[in-house]
Amino acid sequence: MGADDDHEAAAAAAAAAAGTHNNKQDKKQQQQQQQQDNQEQQPQWAPSATRSASVEVARRPPSMRRSATSRSRGRRGGGDRGRREDGRREREEGEGGAGEGEEAPPARSFTRSKSRERVAHALSRRGFTFTFGSSAGTTTGDSAHQQQPRPSRFLRRANTTAQSLSPYDGHPDSDPFVSHPGWGSTLTSTIRVLRGTLLFGKDNLVLARSMTANVASPAPLNCSIKKVYVPRREDIVLDGMSANDAKGKITAEWVEFKKSDSTANQPGPSTPKSTGDGSALRRVVLYLHGGAYFICSRKTHRTVTWRVSKYSRCRLLVVDYRLAPEAVFPLALQDAISSFSYLIKECGYKPHEIVLYGDSAGGGLAFALSLWLRDNPEQGLGLPAGAALLSPWMDLTHSMPSFRVHGAHDYLPYQAKDPKYINENRNHFYVSDNSMLTNPYVSPFFAKEDPLRPLPPMMIQVGDSERLRDEILHSVNSTFKNSPMQLEIYEGMVHVFQMFATIYKLSEFALKRLGGFAQEVTTPGFNPARFRRHMTFVTLERDFPERELSSSDVEEMLRTTRMRLLASSAASGAGSAFASVSVGNDASQSVLSSPSGSPPLVDEPDVDAMDMTISPDPPEDSVYHEVLRGEVTAL
Repeated sequence: MGADDDHEAAAAAAAAAAGTHNNKQDKKQQQQQQQQDNQEQQPQWAPSATRSASVEVARRPPSMRRSATSRSRGRRGGGDRGRREDGRREREEGEGGAGEGEEAPPARSFTRSKSRERVAHALSRRGFTFTFGSSAGTTTGDSAHQQQPRPSRFLRRANTTAQSLSPYDGHPDSDPFVSHPGWGSTLTSTIRVLRGTLLFGKDNLVLARSMTANVASPAPLNCSIKKVYVPRREDIVLDGMSANDAKGKITAEWVEFKKSDSTANQPGPSTPKSTGDGSALRRVVLYLHGGAYFICSRKTHRTVTWRVSKYSRCRLLVVDYRLAPEAVFPLALQDAISSFSYLIKECGYKPHEIVLYGDSAGGGLAFALSLWLRDNPEQGLGLPAGAALLSPWMDLTHSMPSFRVHGAHDYLPYQAKDPKYINENRNHFYVSDNSMLTNPYVSPFFAKEDPLRPLPPMMIQVGDSERLRDEILHSVNSTFKNSPMQLEIYEGMVHVFQMFATIYKLSEFALKRLGGFAQEVTTPGFNPARFRRHMTFVTLERDFPERELSSSDVEEMLRTTRMRLLASSAASGAGSAFASVSVGNDASQSVLSSPSGSPPLVDEPDVDAMDMTISPDPPEDSVYHEVLRGEVTAL
C-alpha cells in the first residue's frame, strides 16, 4: 500500500509540474503572437520611439547595443560617434526583411535621388519649397513631409520670394543658378548663399541693410586699423547739392598690414621707405567700398582692404561715403573728392603717390572721381598715380546684354525695387530721377575720352561670368581706347570675385596683381605715357596662365553675348530683344531691353548659325549702334 501511494503522489506531482510548464509555454506563445500582431500593424522601418525598447535592442548587433540614455546623449550633445551609430542603426533596421504579405521597407541607399529627397525634406521642415531640376519625377519638400512646423517670419518671407520667382516665369531674377565647373564645391556654395541673401533683401531696403549693418569682416592681428574723421570740402559744392550738404565729416579708417611686430605708423604720411637707390618711396591707397551705393561699409570690406594693404605695401584710407537713398548723387562723389583732398592737404601726400581703389559701385565712384579730377584742373588737386578697379559699375542703365545673359551665373540681383523709393520715374536709389542715369559721373559708360587730358593709368579686373562684364569691356575697348588701361578678364568668375580670397586661390592671385600695379605706378620716376596698354584673359588652369586679347577678340566676346540674348528672345517667341530708345527723358530704359517672357539661355549657341536665323537685327539708327560707334555723349 505504501509503495502504491508513493507512486500515485509522484505521478500527481509530475502532472502538476507539466501543467505549470504548459501554462508558461502558452503564455509565452501568446506574448509572441501579440508582438507579431503589433509588428504587422506597424512596419519594421517606423521610428524607433513607437516600438518596444527590448525588441529594438535585441535586433542590434552587440557592437551597437547601448542604452537609450547614451544614445540621447550622443545625439543631443552633437557627438559624431552617436550620430554615426544612430544612422547605422537606422540603416540596418531599414534593411530588415518584411514578412509575407508585408510591404517591403524602402531601401536606404545614398543615390543622388535619395540625397535630393533628404535635402528637400530638410528644407521643407524649415518652411522652404525646393525643387531639383525641371524634369519629370523631381522631388519637392512638400510631398516628403505633410505636417510641418510653422516656420519663422524670416523663413516664411523667403519661401514666398522663392515661390514668386520660379524658373522661367519671365522675371529677370528667376534664372536658375548655374555654377562653373572650375569653382569647386566651397566657392559654389558660397556664391549660392550670397545670391540667395541678396535676392531675399533686394526689394526691402531695411532688410537689406540689416544684413550688413553689424557685419565686420575679420582682419589678422598684425593689421592695424585706426578710425579717423575726414572733413568735407565746404568750398566744393557740386551741381545738385546745397551748401549744407558740403558740411560735416566723413567716417573713415586707416588700414595697414604690418609684416613685423613693429608699432604702426600714426595716421598721416607713412614713413618713407628706402628703394635701394637712396630715394624715398611713399604711397597710399584711397579705397571706396562697393554695395550698390546703398549698403555695406568700410567694415564689411576688411577682408579685401587688409590684403590690398599687404600686396600694395602701403596703408589704406577706407571711407564711409554717404549712402543712398538718403544721400543721392552727387553727395557720394563729393565725399570721394574731399577724401582725396584730405590726403593731399592734411596728410602731405602728393597726387602721384595716391592710388585709387574701388569695387563694384565703389569702382564706378573711383572712375567718376578720376573723371572729375580730369575735368576740373582749376581745383589744383591733380590726377592720382593710378586707379585699380574691381568689377566697376559703369552703366546704371543696364544697357548691355551681359546684364541679362549672365544672370544665371552671377550672384547680383537684377535690380533693387523697394516700392518706398523706386517708381517709374526713379529706377535706382543712387539718383533722384532717371534723367541722371546717363550722367558720366553716375554712369562712366557714357563718358568721353579727351586726348588732351588723359586719365591716369588704370588696371581693371572683371569676371567673365558676371553681369557687368560687357559694359566694362566696351568702356575699355571702345570708349577709352586710347587711355592707359589694362584689362584683365578672369575665366568663369563672378562679380568682385576678389572677396573670396580666403577660399579661392585665383582671388588671391588677382589681388596680388593689383598690388603690383599700385607699386608700379607709384615708383619714383614712373612715366604714365609709357604705361603699357593691354587686355588679357586669365584662365583657370594651373598657375593661371593668361593670353593676350586684341580689340577684335573683345568685340567678338561682346557679339557672342548679344547673340545669346537674341537667341533667348527667339526661343521664347518674343521677337527681338532690342528696343530703340531715346537717351534723355526715357533714360531709365535699357538700350537692350530683354522681353518679359524670355527664358535664360545657359548653353552657348552656335553664333554663326544664329546669324542666319535671328531676325530682326537692331536698326542701324538705334542707340545700341550709336554706343558701338562711340556716338552717344553725356547729356
